[in-house]
Amino acid sequence: MEKKIERAARNCGVSELSKSSMNATNETIVTKRLNVFFRKSLALSKFSTAFAMSWVKEHAADESCQRVVAYLLARMNDRRKKCKDTWQRGCPQIIPGLRALNFWDPDQFEWIKRVRCAFPKIREEVLALRSSSIQKESGFQPYRAPSSTRKNKQGSDTTRGTAAHDSGEWNIYYLYLHNIDFSANRERVPETVKLLKSIPRFYDHAMFSNLASTTHVTKHHGPTNKKLRIHLPLYVPEEKNSCRLRVGDETRASAEGRVVVFDDSFEHEAWNDSKKSRVVLIFDIWHPDLSDQEVKFLSFIQKAQLRAERKRLEHISEEDRESSLFSIIESNRSVRPNAKVLWTM
Repeated sequence: MEKKIERAARNCGVSELSKSSMNATNETIVTKRLNVFFRKSLALSKFSTAFAMSWVKEHAADESCQRVVAYLLARMNDRRKKCKDTWQRGCPQIIPGLRALNFWDPDQFEWIKRVRCAFPKIREEVLALRSSSIQKESGFQPYRAPSSTRKNKQGSDTTRGTAAHDSGEWNIYYLYLHNIDFSANRERVPETVKLLKSIPRFYDHAMFSNLASTTHVTKHHGPTNKKLRIHLPLYVPEEKNSCRLRVGDETRASAEGRVVVFDDSFEHEAWNDSKKSRVVLIFDIWHPDLSDQEVKFLSFIQKAQLRAERKRLEHISEEDRESSLFSIIESNRSVRPNAKVLWTM
């Protein structure tokens, strides 16, 4: 960068730039490029961009914010951080400097005791959803990711998006995701919501995951390493080792009430090889290495991007809009999984 600045100065008849002039020029260039990055690459509004620029300027020299600042500069220069752990290299967004462990010790989190204590009540709430499933109001829907459209296995309903499993059925009861309104789902499980609201640094992602008999969730990576994922198995078939979770190079069997904390930026996959359903509460927390200021900034950026994406969808064709994550989730709410598939227990 400095050589380019010096060359430009010579072309303008300036033989030598002072150190202060060089620094000021560098800062101006970085500021302009960062502004373009927020506006174009992250699609932030002018207001959100102004806030983001102000945060970077205020915290650029703050040691507790260096991970996020380094991440932003790398993204701005289109230089993806190469992960030291090969199992993490398929994750699209890596913030440098965060501990990379596939499985974490749950006992290092003081709030984990509350999760374990809440297990009986949460399990009771989930099993109570079986009666509403019979009335076709369970709140469960097929898990699908943005991509093409395919026909639901039941044959009558169209399920949008691409399945993340290659056998069986995988259905989700969303509680929190991308600021989508799942208040009706939350009202049915007040004890679960009470627990989630008590979790420090809750990431605003939570759901019940129902893997039907003989279901395999194919290997994949989460979108970022800035969070950790928590599994609380609520109903696990008794068949030994039939329900398993692999994260990186380690596979663990699921057990009712045994909390698992893992980094889903690592390649992972899951199995239910039993003849019954497996039900798990899943929720995310911000990575514990991130400072409070970094969490505040990343949370702001995340919400600003979601608002921008919703606004963008208002101005594109219906065909393009149908392939978005928001549209897929909303559309699949009307797809009612077979109650016998959901609740084989």
